[in-house]
Order: sequence, then structure tokens, then C-alpha cells
Amino acid sequence: MITISVFGALSVLDRGNACRIGGPRQRKLLALLTVRNGSVASVDWITEHLWTDDDRPKAASSAIRTYVSRLRLALPESAQPWLVKEASGYALRAPAASLEHLRFADLRERAARARADGDPMKALTLLDEALDLWRGDPFVELEDSGVAQPLVEQLRLDRLDMLEERWEAALDLGRHTQITGALAVFANEHPGRDRATRQYALALYRSGRTAEALGVLADHREHLVNQSGLDPSTEAIELERAILDRDPSLDVAELGRPLRGYRLLDELGAGAFSVVWRAVQPSVAREVAVKQIRSELASHPDFVRRFEAEARLVARLEHPHIVPLIDFWRDPDSAYLVMQLLRGDTLERRLEHGPLPLDDVMRLARQVGGALSAAHASKVVHRDVKPSNVMFDATGNAFLGDFGIALDLGEDSALDGSFSSGSTAYASPEQLRGEQTGPAADVYSLGILLFECLTGTLPSDEGGPTRATVSDLRPDVDASMSKAITTAMSND
Repeated sequence: MITISVFGALSVLDRGNACRIGGPRQRKLLALLTVRNGSVASVDWITEHLWTDDDRPKAASSAIRTYVSRLRLALPESAQPWLVKEASGYALRAPAASLEHLRFADLRERAARARADGDPMKALTLLDEALDLWRGDPFVELEDSGVAQPLVEQLRLDRLDMLEERWEAALDLGRHTQITGALAVFANEHPGRDRATRQYALALYRSGRTAEALGVLADHREHLVNQSGLDPSTEAIELERAILDRDPSLDVAELGRPLRGYRLLDELGAGAFSVVWRAVQPSVAREVAVKQIRSELASHPDFVRRFEAEARLVARLEHPHIVPLIDFWRDPDSAYLVMQLLRGDTLERRLEHGPLPLDDVMRLARQVGGALSAAHASKVVHRDVKPSNVMFDATGNAFLGDFGIALDLGEDSALDGSFSSGSTAYASPEQLRGEQTGPAADVYSLGILLFECLTGTLPSDEGGPTRATVSDLRPDVDASMSKAITTAMSND
């Protein structure tokens, strides 16, 4: 993912690594084209804003042409086509997802939709992601020209609104004690912002500080009268009345369905044996995934035995790319696993769009291969390595999950039951024959998975390239791929 970062000093990031894009003039030119992304900037317009009257060269158009050429070469290869020459000037045609200020706005819109759908946790996460992008005012390279000033002012206002929207989501989640400090600072810096003042007063009231809450509202009223002669908003007056009356509607509304210290929010997916829920753990204010064994199967002795073994098995696995098990328990008619919730998509979803870039596949091989090595070192065989069981976090790191059919080599054959057939497209020959499996079965499945990542297809006996090497199918794949896999699986 290539990103043009505009908050603070402008930079171009390729998978998080900064690219060298030249000196101040080239950076300013890129900033100008970014402001006008998608439309043509004439040579005259660029000349007017790239230099002052005192330092403008005589051959400005030639200088611009040179800067554009250097910029194009400095960009990552896949981004070079974004810079184009038009009849009347130049244009940057970067996708919206690669422009940081547009991503900033998109995250805010997604957060608003999430909160409207009754999902404040998702809204809070999206707003945090957006606000983390703000490392300083945007387009500082263009301060002297003023050409970006309207956009900069709008982004500043959007940031203030987003802070309030974040606190609104936090209040929905009952996090009033965690935000009172930040609200106190914000309300002091922006005494005229009605919404933040009301949020601060409500947070204080919910924290048992009623007198302070009423004092905040009184100070707000005095500030408005002194500064503009206006009265407080209807919402502020109603909040003050509700606080005085100790109105129960001011209390935190419970979210989702309660479940032993968790609250189930919505269903993420379902399989033959289980349903996976997105949930929140209010005591530590975090989101989790809860895997619930279907009630009709939970009383089956073999299934219950397998569930308990899975919980013990996964709980002892420690690796940065294995989805960690947080909690588990059994009820008379059900059983549950609580795991870390990953916000990225699955490898299965990514493969719907075709093969992955070689660098991404090498990274995945190292991470998933390392997870399998750690599992094998603990005498655990996964036995269901497939794209739907490889998940990504928000930064693109891969995690191996769902050890639900794994075989613990340190125990007896009780785990080797009818629930462990795996997925046939990725299963090893010994699995398909119903024979005992070991770490080699996972290595075989990982090979099939990586083959699909590189080619976009599964190997097939019917006219498929079952005997072809990956390098035969993708000319850009070289020994580095083999080295990555060998290194990742070195413990096996």
C-alpha cells in the first residue's frame, strides 16, 4: 500500500517505509498536485504557487518538467503512473485510499455509519485510526502560498468534530472516567464548543461528580453571555435539568447480549460446529471474538471432549502470529472460546481479487510458517491450514487461527476423531487417506496455500500444473521465496 502522507511534513510511504522524494521544491510540487488530485494543474498555476516573485526562474516550465520527472522516478514503481503529463499541465491521479487526508475523511464517514448502526465500539476504533493520522497540520509545505488554506482549515475543523464524535462513542460505551481529563483540557481550550461542554458535564455526572458537572454548565453559560450575549443551547439547558433531576436516561445504556463478563454484539460468521460473535469485554474496554459451539452439538461427548482439548491446546501456544486464546468455558448446553479480534480481512477474501504480490507472499510465508513452527515445537499439528484460517490485522500482519481440528501429538488418539478431516483442497495425502498426520501435513497445506497466493489458482490433477514449480508459474519468483519458506519452517 502506497500512501501520500500530508499531515506534518509531506512524505510518500511504501508499506510504511518512507521514500526519498527529493528536496523542498519537489515536495512542494507534490503537495500542490495532491491538493488538486484528479484534476489538471496548469503550468501557469504551478508556477504561481511553486515560487514567489523573488525566486521564480526564467525557464519555469522547464524546471517544472524536471521536477516532475524526478518525482516520478522517486515514487515506487506502481505509483509512477499516477503522475501524468496533460496538454495544459500536469496531474496526480492517485486512488483516494492512498491519500491520507481522504482516508481521514473516509474513516470518519465509516465511524458515523457504525454509530448510526448502534456500534459505538467500531465507531471508536475507526475514529482512533483516523485521529492517529494527524501528526501535525496538513500541507505545511504550502503555508506560504495559501493555496491549500481552505482545505487545511476544513481539516482542522473536522479534527475537532472527530474528537467530539470519539468522546460520544466513548460515552456510549460507558468510558466516562477515561475521558474526563481529555475533555477538561479540550473544553478549556474551546469554551464555546457546546457539544464538548455537554460531554464533559455528562462524563463528570456519570463519575459521581454532580456539583462539578453543574459548574461546567454554569461556566459555559457565563462564557456565552460575556462573549456573544447568547444563551446556552436547548440541549445544554435540558442536560442541566436532567442532572438536577438525576434522570435515569443519563445512565449508560447496556450494549449487546450479556455473556459471563462479555456482551455479544453481532455475528461475524458461522460454520458447521460454531458461531463466531464480535463482543465487548466492558471490564477492560476491549473488543474480542467469541466462538460459540452450536447448542445441538455441545452435548455430544466426542465434541465436548474435543472442545476442551482445543482450549487447552491453543491456550499454551505463544507466538506473535497465532491468534491468542483469552478465555474459555463450558455451560451445560454450550461451550465458548474467547479470542483476540482481528480487524483485517481473511486471506480467503484477499484471494478473491487474484494473486498477491511476491513481497506480500514472502511476508505471509514467514509469519504463518513461523506460527506453524511454534505449534509443531509444542507437538501441535493444525491440520486445517487454509485461506479462511489466515487472518490479518489492520496493519497487514498475518495470523493463524482456528486450531479447532488440531491434533495434539502429546496426547492419545482421543483427538483423532471424526471432526478432524480438514479441508480437502488443502489437505495432505495422508489426511485424505485417513492416516495419522504429523507436521509434514501442515507443511504440505502451507505449500498449497502459498501456491494459490502466487498463482491465484489451486493445483489440479486435471490439466493443472501439479508438477510445475512456483517459479515456473511466476517469473518474478526467485530463490528469495524458497529462502523465506525455509527460514519460516526451520524448526520443523
